[in-house]
Amino acid sequence: MLLAAAAVAMLVTSLVRGDPVSEEEFPPIPEELQYRRQAIADDENAVTDWLRAAPLLKALDEPGASIAAAAWTPGAAPPTADEWAPVIAWVREHSEPLRWIEDSLHKPKAQWPARSAEEFEPGLAVLRRAATARLALAMEAERDGNTGRSVALILGTAQLGQMAAEGEGALIHYLIGVAVRSMANGAAQRFAAEPAPSPTDLERLLAGLRPLDDEPEVYARTLRVEFTDYVLRPPDAVELAHQWTDALRLSPELMKALVPEELQRAHTIFLTPALVAGHPKPFDHAWAARQYIPRYLCYLRNARAAWANQEKEDDNPEERMRAFLRDAKPVLDRVKRAPLPLNQRAIARVRAAFNRFENPVGRLLAARPEVVDFSPRRSFQARVEREATRTLLALRLYQRQRGDWPEELEELVAAGIIGRLPLDAFSDQPLRYDRKRLIVWSVGQDGRDDGGHSAPRLRWQQSDAVWQVGFRE
Repeated sequence: MLLAAAAVAMLVTSLVRGDPVSEEEFPPIPEELQYRRQAIADDENAVTDWLRAAPLLKALDEPGASIAAAAWTPGAAPPTADEWAPVIAWVREHSEPLRWIEDSLHKPKAQWPARSAEEFEPGLAVLRRAATARLALAMEAERDGNTGRSVALILGTAQLGQMAAEGEGALIHYLIGVAVRSMANGAAQRFAAEPAPSPTDLERLLAGLRPLDDEPEVYARTLRVEFTDYVLRPPDAVELAHQWTDALRLSPELMKALVPEELQRAHTIFLTPALVAGHPKPFDHAWAARQYIPRYLCYLRNARAAWANQEKEDDNPEERMRAFLRDAKPVLDRVKRAPLPLNQRAIARVRAAFNRFENPVGRLLAARPEVVDFSPRRSFQARVEREATRTLLALRLYQRQRGDWPEELEELVAAGIIGRLPLDAFSDQPLRYDRKRLIVWSVGQDGRDDGGHSAPRLRWQQSDAVWQVGFRE
């Protein structure tokens, strides 16, 4: 799986592949990084339904995809009937796989299967597409006056994301689940901003979108699963090179999305299959083990720590990338002007320099920023986003019941609408609220309150993360 952290070999290499391994080569595997899953039957596993739907639930083409985004965009103007028609046609085309998705919500849990580091994950894209379809149906139901069905579809989509995040998968599975939950949060905010949502519907949404108090443990478990299933299993370096080469040929945009610009040319060269296959040791398992164990231990400690107490790694992704590019210069200079992918003449010209480079695949994978590097931040953002969504729902409910907005968030607690003040995980203090500007905000990852003067549309790119308490007349 290309988006998971680069796999490294440990003492279990001899069990996985049968290769001889010297115990002195590898550091001991910390118990706290290991995970022992208990397999569940397919008829109890929601992922079985997701994988079943994956080949059938195809992507929605533009401009329909942009129009469908109105279903989870707070304050978005409702699309016209003509604009909405291709979205609904796409949804109805996939009614059968969407029934499978609906069935999955009645399973006791989701459990992602363990896969090798070289495989693409077939069940990932279907979740976001299913969420798009479900939220489109929620908007259509609301437009037709069936607000109860709309609320049920929004809450079911949030449950879908929660099951994916908790599904004993790698970090990419967790992040996909977080993204689906985020879409459901946006749909709930959009619902609350409609001209006259009923208090009953707002109460149902507020009760269904519970605070993510257990998110630190969900994320910590994900780290252990990632390490056990994807880090303890050594990759086939040649197969990994073929996977990347094929993927980039079929989808050139993949490189732009996953690899920093300054690393892209080196990435393509160092994963040239013919070069990797001819290298005496393209992936140094013991070196990778020493690199990844302390990093994951740091991430695991941070999973349960307050944001202000987050530890920093001894080295960071930017430093690893700079060091790799510096050491790779003799290789890269030999094919400086050669077109990519490298042809046979260029491969012959660079082979000797490439073979002198120690651990080329391992160094490249360590140099490339991975989802594990930014996932701690995303787990904090997810908690804050859910708290903000609940706050917007509570404010709108208060306004619908009393005809005006509260002066302070404490009034929501006093009125019994929420049980406690909403928490900002970036400060361990309540979220901020301004009645005059009708905004709610978090201090953001810099931990400093700047008065909520950031733009809501750039929420996590500015100093404060701001939500508008909006409503359409």
